This record gives sequence, C-alpha cells and structure tokens, in this order.
Amino acid sequence: MAGRWRMWRGWLVAAAVLAGSIVAWRAWSSREVAVDVRAVAAARGRVEAWVTSTKAGAVRSRRTASLGVDTPGTVVAVLQREGDCVDAGEHLLSLDARDETAALDQAERELAVLRSLVPEARAKLDSAARERDRLRGLVSTGSITLSQFDLAEAQVDVAAAACSAAEARVAAQEVVLARAKLALEKRDVHAPFSGAIAERWIEVGEWATPGKALLEVIDPAALYVRAELDEIDLGGLAVGQVARVRLDPYRERTFEGRVVRIAPYVSEAEEQNRTVEIEVELVGSAGDVALKPGTSADVDVVIAAHDDVVSVPTAAVLEGPRVLVLAGERARARNVTVGLSNWDVTEIVSGLAAGERVIVSLEDEAVEDGALVRASAAAP
Repeated sequence: MAGRWRMWRGWLVAAAVLAGSIVAWRAWSSREVAVDVRAVAAARGRVEAWVTSTKAGAVRSRRTASLGVDTPGTVVAVLQREGDCVDAGEHLLSLDARDETAALDQAERELAVLRSLVPEARAKLDSAARERDRLRGLVSTGSITLSQFDLAEAQVDVAAAACSAAEARVAAQEVVLARAKLALEKRDVHAPFSGAIAERWIEVGEWATPGKALLEVIDPAALYVRAELDEIDLGGLAVGQVARVRLDPYRERTFEGRVVRIAPYVSEAEEQNRTVEIEVELVGSAGDVALKPGTSADVDVVIAAHDDVVSVPTAAVLEGPRVLVLAGERARARNVTVGLSNWDVTEIVSGLAAGERVIVSLEDEAVEDGALVRASAAAP
C-alpha cells in the first residue's frame, strides 16, 4: 500500500511540473516584443511649399553666339579650340583671302592714280578762271570781242566739270576700296564678346559656307537656369519668387536663385505632360564652384512660406492625416491638421506641440497605434 502511494505521488509531481512548464512556455511565447523605431521631436521653424521641375533643366548662358562666315572659302587658320577663353574682338578663324587681298591692292593703286589727277584738274580750273578774269577787263575797253570772253568762260566751265569728274572718280574708288577692305575683313572671324569657345565644328583645310556654324562662343559669367514645371503649378508661379537650384555635379549643395521669366505659353511637346518653361537667375556668388553652361539642374520654386510654425519630417505624416507619437514605450496615433508641405518637412497646424516626438520609420507594418516600441533619435 505504501509503495503504491509513492508511485502515485511521483506521477502527480511529474504532472505538476509538466503543467507548470506548459504555462511558462505559453507565457514566454506570447510575450510582446518591442519594435525598434526612429523618432524625432516636432520643432518650430520655417516651412516652405515648393513646386518642382518635372525633368532636369540646364544651366544656360544669356550670351551665346554661333559664328560663321558671310562668304565661302577654304579655312586656313583656326586659332582656338574648345574651352579656350577669348577676349572681345579676338581673332578666331581665317579663310583663304588671296583674291580679296589682290582686289584690295588693286583698289588702292587705282585710288592713288585717281587722286594724283585731281591736283592737275584743279590747276587747269584755276588757270582757266584767271584767264577769264583777265579777259573780263579787256572786254570793257574793247580790246577783245564779247565772243572771245564767252569762249574763255566756257573753258572755265569745262575745267570745272573736269575737276568735279576727277573728284567724283576718287570718291567712287574710295567706295570700291572700302568694299575691298570689308571683303578682306570678312575672311576673318572675331569674337563678338569675351567668353569661351564652347564648340568647334571646323578644321583647317575644310570648306566653309555661309549659314553653317563654325564656332560657338559663350559667356560663362552671364548664367541662368532654364527648367520646365508642370502646367498644374502655373497658378502659383510669379516672377521674383525664390528658387532653389541643385546641380548634378554638386548634389550636396543648393544654390539660391530667383524666377526672372515665366513663358507666356504652355508647351504641348508632350501632350500627356504639358509644361511651362521658367528661367531662374542665380543670386550671389557660387563660391568655389565654377558653374558651366550645359550642366543638368533641378529647380524648386518657393510659392509660399510660413515662419515659426510647428513642423515634422514629411516622412512622419500618415494618411488621415495623422502621426504616431511616442507615449512612454507605446506608439499612439494622433490626428493632426497640416498646412504647407514639401519633400522634407510638413507644417502641423494643430494636434501636435513642439517637442513631442513622432516616429519617422514607418516601413515596418508592426509600427502601428498601440505598438510597444524602442525609440532612437532619427538623423536630422
């Protein structure tokens, strides 16, 4: 009897241990695990509303010239290459000018000959005039007839006409000479302003024709940014608005600018994405950055701004709109009223106070209202 009792007691102890283990395992397996999240405190400051370019714009120069020739010819000299800096009026390119040089030389010689004939014609006019004046006195004394005096006066008229003709031939030849000089000058191409050679499409020995660009000169100092915005944003745009420019080679920097032109029409080049073109002039110096025409640029135009308002990272705002606020070790949903917003921050008009911490890492589905969380500070 005692042995049987000891056996039953052993079974009862084993059953109790097993039941306790099951209860402990169920408690352990159902325990709540904290979710790691990143949080940031709502802050007071400035919030801006932006409209953003729909595709990459570009840095442009307001002074750009495509240079060519007025007369055809063979290129005998190209004095600069792409990237070379040039001064206004600097010689850039020459065409074969042997014909023009010969024509100029001939025009100069002919002018010299014609100019040498003018003094002779004037001398003959002076001589005829003196003879006429001498005979005028003899007519009154009856020493010569009136017909003799008339002949002398006619000779003055002939000499005057010959003198005028000689001077006219000189004037005409001076025009010929001027044209010959201009024709020779047109065999050379000069820089219209100080700048840099952006493109070169010609080499020595090639044939140049009018209407074909040979060189492109740009002024790197007269820069602006041209960009396109969606037509839906046209209503908020105005000349003078602040713009923020980001350049592909300098993505870590933002350059300040102002809208100086809004196109008076909407482009229909892409019917499904109609756009309006704007021009932005950069404000101030770019510092140590040498901006280059042609560089890709993205533009944000500030269409509204509120100062000293509560704001949170835009990534923290959920549909509703609402945010998840840290309440002890729990995430608590909070309905909020939002104001201005951009890619970075969103204004909170009501529902949240400055200093309250909101969760910004919302990718994990476990991060929801009431979730147990373990928060770390988010990067600013």
